[in-house]
Order: sequence, then structure tokens, then C-alpha cells
Amino acid sequence: LYAPRLSARYRALLKPPLDDALGGAVQMAVRVFSSTAEAAR
Repeated sequence: LYAPRLSARYRALLKPPLDDALGGAVQMAVRVFSSTAEAAR
């Protein structure tokens, strides 16, 4: 996706926020899914 020119230094800078955002989104999705499953029962 990114040009190889966008060196590992930039990727190292970008990776933690992306991982945090991804983890937060997954946690929110799991929470929403479990709450809707609870409501469905």
C-alpha cells in the first residue's frame, strides 16, 4: 500500500496509533455484539 520509500521509521511511528485504534474498534465491536446478544435472549 505504502511506497517502500515510506521507510520503516515512518511505519514505526504510524504503527502504534493504528494498533490502538484497531484494538479499540475490536473491543467496541465485541462489547456491542455481546450487549445485543444479551438483549436478544
